[in-house]
Amino acid sequence: GGSNGAGVERGRVRTVRLAGAGDGTGPRVARAQGCAWNERRRILAVAGDAPSSRTNGGGGPGTQPAQRTPIAASSCAVGLWRYGGGGGGDGEIPVPIAVVAASPAPAPGLSVGAALDFLTRTLGVSPARCHVSMRTGEEAGDDEDLDLDLAVVEPHGTLRVWRLPSGGSNLEPVKLAGDDDWSGDRRVCSVTWWSKGRLAVARHDGDVVVASVPDMSNALGEEPEAFDGSPALVTCPRVTDEGTSERVVVLETPPPETVGAHRWRLATLNARSPREMLRAHLDAEEWGVATQLARLHGLDPDEVHKARWLASPPGKEALNDALSKVTDRAWAAAQCAAAVASTYEQQRFVLVYGLKETERRCERNAEDETDVKWNWWTRLRLTLLAQLDRLDTLNAVHLGNHAPRAWASFRSETIGDAAVGFATAGNPRAAETILRRHPRAGGPSLLDALEALPETMSPSEYPGLMPWAQPWCGTDAPTSTRGARVPDWVEGS
Repeated sequence: GGSNGAGVERGRVRTVRLAGAGDGTGPRVARAQGCAWNERRRILAVAGDAPSSRTNGGGGPGTQPAQRTPIAASSCAVGLWRYGGGGGGDGEIPVPIAVVAASPAPAPGLSVGAALDFLTRTLGVSPARCHVSMRTGEEAGDDEDLDLDLAVVEPHGTLRVWRLPSGGSNLEPVKLAGDDDWSGDRRVCSVTWWSKGRLAVARHDGDVVVASVPDMSNALGEEPEAFDGSPALVTCPRVTDEGTSERVVVLETPPPETVGAHRWRLATLNARSPREMLRAHLDAEEWGVATQLARLHGLDPDEVHKARWLASPPGKEALNDALSKVTDRAWAAAQCAAAVASTYEQQRFVLVYGLKETERRCERNAEDETDVKWNWWTRLRLTLLAQLDRLDTLNAVHLGNHAPRAWASFRSETIGDAAVGFATAGNPRAAETILRRHPRAGGPSLLDALEALPETMSPSEYPGLMPWAQPWCGTDAPTSTRGARVPDWVEGS
């Protein structure tokens, strides 16, 4: 007596006789070996032995169940009942909605399945069970429109599939391609519906496929997914922001002889949209597969080329393999200004590539110099030229040695701050090199650099930084000594 918090009555089990089960008036299952329940439709599917004409004993009410002999193997039968009526609760009545549906009976004679069945009964061992999986159409509204698929794995590993078409009352068997391949380790151990017309199938050898019914082609590709032991499957839809998608949970149980701390493992097979699959391939840096997937499903190939560029060390190889293939040329040129390469040569190659791109784009829009696009490209060209000058300066400061982190820091700070920083570190040669190569930008910071030098350092160590030295004492604006680069056309516009 009493009730728990979930409203389930304790200490009481109500037994309900399934109308027509084995009495010739409905779905006939001589011995139930498995079942499946659909709560939304309140439908019960039962699978087991079909009634056999060669039995010992009676089958009427009050008598012992008929005992089969192993003279001939029985066939598999399934039946469907819907719970309803009676006002709900204990008053619900299971009503048969489909008549017997039996798989073709084996040829007469002693079969392995029948022999095993006889031995289990004789030895008192619990009989083998069927694995049952049921799928109903979500769009169906009532019994008349019920669209149902049923898959049953018989105790000895044979897979059977039935279909109840919309408006029908008979479960129709579905002929599966390769249904004679159920022997040895190829026997099926578990099934569950992936979606309409697709069935997830696990075999005793550990192979799991998502098979299209009835041709049984693998929707996962040419090769099955491999697991240890005999996997068990269950449908578990995945809820995302875009809706509900297919997912199957796989229970993997390694064989006892396997050495390891874990005796079981859960894995999932998830349905993904083409865009989700593309993102997964990009994260795994599978560029070839990602390119084929984008082409097959009409996705933007720029996503692949951009991701490949961002995942690769900037340089000539990455430019040829990825950046040159990007159709968004503004993004490609901007990446040249943002890249930090591992060597001086590679960094210079990337910057020059960006300059060539700005040259082409500026020529196309030169007719209208007030155009927004033209202005954007000219500003980017100025940025690239400034970075190229700074790269050469840093290369001179470091005497040909290139440090990516030092370059990333140097290009983002002002010339004055860079000179003061080197002066503070007691490196007047580097400070002088920076100020002389960029006199207009660094001239106002000359005195700050001198003040930052250590007091213990003799002025004879930095004569080029003295205010009376050239070019600081000239009446004209100091001229850059950064090299022989001719001023670019954009610097005078």
